[in-house]
Amino acid sequence: TYDAMEEALLIVALYTEDGMQLLNSAQTLVNPEETTAVVTFEGEMPEYFRVSAYLVDSFDFTPLCESYETPMYTIVRN
Repeated sequence: TYDAMEEALLIVALYTEDGMQLLNSAQTLVNPEETTAVVTFEGEMPEYFRVSAYLVDSFDFTPLCESYETPMYTIVRN
């Protein structure tokens, strides 16, 4: 889900669990009239990964907000 005041580009990136290597990314154009978007990745999804989402201006890629990050799909290690 998202909330945008203008048309924007939603970029979602998958990284290794340590966040050091980009594994895959996908993007979609979103508009302010909606609040949900679907991003489709090509290829196989890794079993474990860290994910970040970025909402940027569709013209010059200026960030429109802070990025969203989650370790939800990683293995918790003690």
